[in-house]
Amino acid sequence: MAEIHQELQNPGSEPGVLLNSIQPEKQEARLTAVELGYLWNSYLSESLSHHIYVYFLKHMEDPLIKPFLTRWVDATRDSLQLLKSVLTKEGIPIPRGITSEDINLNAPRLFSDNFLIIMVKSMAKVALQFFSLAYAESSRRDIREFFRDFVDRMVMLNQQVADLKQTKGTPASPPHIPVPNKVDFVKKKSFLGNNRPLSTPEITRIFFNAQSNALGKALLMGYSQVVKSKEIKQFIIRGKNLSTKYYADLSRLLLDENITVPPSYDGEVTDSTESPFSDRFILNHSIYMGSIGLQFYGLALSMSPRHDLAAMYAKMMVETGTYTSDGAKLMIKNEWLEQPPLAPDRDALVRQGHKAQKVDHVN
Repeated sequence: MAEIHQELQNPGSEPGVLLNSIQPEKQEARLTAVELGYLWNSYLSESLSHHIYVYFLKHMEDPLIKPFLTRWVDATRDSLQLLKSVLTKEGIPIPRGITSEDINLNAPRLFSDNFLIIMVKSMAKVALQFFSLAYAESSRRDIREFFRDFVDRMVMLNQQVADLKQTKGTPASPPHIPVPNKVDFVKKKSFLGNNRPLSTPEITRIFFNAQSNALGKALLMGYSQVVKSKEIKQFIIRGKNLSTKYYADLSRLLLDENITVPPSYDGEVTDSTESPFSDRFILNHSIYMGSIGLQFYGLALSMSPRHDLAAMYAKMMVETGTYTSDGAKLMIKNEWLEQPPLAPDRDALVRQGHKAQKVDHVN
């Protein structure tokens, strides 16, 4: 995979040549449904990431962040070309995704330079999880190698963002607690109750879910200032209110035990009311964030033995699931929701065949 790694750092080579270099000489089996789904979703997520980076680069002033951002604009552009090559080679239609038509580079800046670091760190974490699953769950060797390079790229991005945060002194490091001096075992069922101190796995999930909601709150606040459609604006404000509530509830859990809470990022949003993004982009991104929230709440639920935390996360999942479902309905109403590859409707095929037989019989 060294060739792909070099290509991502030095875009410009013909993607088809690079693609052939990672495929074994023997003809591979056809794509599984799993691989098809991961490739399709990869294109959608990479197109979103690329155009976010392009927008931020247009307004970037910080001399420490700008070279980093320039490299990742080039890298995501190249990865989109590589994905196009794979999809084309496999006879899969290229999704529309997010395009240059969805961003207005002439609009005033909506977010600060430092907000980029916070957002990219969150995006990179999600992408690392996604591509790791894509690698682990793909069967064909060439596709596994393809996704393994994406994993390597996300590891590198995470490291670069972490270094940037340290250099810039960006806040929100996870909290500390005293290290235990011995191994202990749970002796009472009350451990599952609501009165014991938080465990480290619970602290981890509470902190990062609070941080994600602080980010979502600021992002949706910015979007609510610039979105054009009144109906979508109401949807965005509803999402901002959910994030505000979740951030407050999760932070209170930490504060009650004198544990550090992540900061609010509201001050990183400007007062601009001219949109740099299409309503389609804004609605798409808002739903995407909601779906990521669902995954994080599910993970937190599985790692939180305390009954009150389990109930809290279950409620969050119901509310967030309803929110994302309503967003999908808005996407469908505006004819913006791209349909993922579907399994064949066997019953419909049977009916279609029966109808054709009737016509042939009449003729």
